[in-house]
Amino acid sequence: MVTMTSEVVRQMVKFQFPWIKNLKWSWQEVIIRIHNYRPKLHYLRVTWRPPEEHQVKCNTDGACQGNPGQSSFGFCIRDSRGDLIYAKAKGIGIVTNMEAETIAIL
Repeated sequence: MVTMTSEVVRQMVKFQFPWIKNLKWSWQEVIIRIHNYRPKLHYLRVTWRPPEEHQVKCNTDGACQGNPGQSSFGFCIRDSRGDLIYAKAKGIGIVTNMEAETIAIL
C-alpha cells in the first residue's frame, strides 16, 4: 500500500489543477473540489473584415499538439470582396507553438 503525504498531494494538485486555491489538502477535499469544479469561460467575438479596395489580406495560423509537439501551419490570402486568392497548409514536424505561428507568418 502506498501512502502519500499532504505535500505530495499539494504538489500534484498545484501542477495538474493550478486554478484550485485554498485547500486543506486532504484527499477527500481535493476530490470534492475537482469534482465540483466549473470553469469560468471568457470569450471575445472576433469577426473577419475584408481589406480595402485593391488590397489583399493574409490570415495565418500555426498550431501544435503539445509544446513542443507535432505542428502545422496554414494561411490564406483574400481580396477586398473576400474571395480566396491563395491558401496553403502544411505539417512542419515537431516545433513549439511560437515556431509554428512564426513559420505561418513567414
